[in-house]
Formats: sequence, structure tokens, C-alpha cells
Amino acid sequence: MRKVKIGAHTYEVREVEDHFESGDLGQCDYAEQVIMITKGLKPEQYFAILLHEAMEVMNTSMRHDILDSLAEQIAQFLLDNKLICLKKL
Repeated sequence: MRKVKIGAHTYEVREVEDHFESGDLGQCDYAEQVIMITKGLKPEQYFAILLHEAMEVMNTSMRHDILDSLAEQIAQFLLDNKLICLKKL
């Protein structure tokens, strides 16, 4: 289990066995401050989903399709330019 700080809050990140009813690979429980990510994803997918959920916590008013696109593009930018190492995630 890992914890991430988002703004003034600390969220627990859990890998879960089951897929979500929505078909999403990640989900956030704001009340419990938990980010849940489907277990068994490739590191790149895991990172993109974690980034997506963190961005959703940061800005709950952003349209979901824009959030999806931004999270994927930012994750790929950081990975392609070796600005983050997945081994540490």
C-alpha cells in the first residue's frame, strides 16, 4: 500500500482485484480518501490511471473526457522524456 499527498490531503492507493461497474480501471473515494486501481496493469497504465485519479481530486469540475486525455498525454510526456522512473512506483 502506498500513500500520495494531493493538496492538503493524503490518499491511500490500493490495488483491487475486481473491475469497477463503470468499466474504469481506477476510482476515487473522496470521503475515505482512497484511490483504487485495478490490479495487474502494466506500469505505464498504472501510472496513467494514478495520474488521472490524482488530477480528478485536484479538479472535480473538469470534464472527464478532457481529464482522460490530459492524464494520458502528461503521463506519456513524463515517461518518454525520462522525467519519471516507473521502477520507483
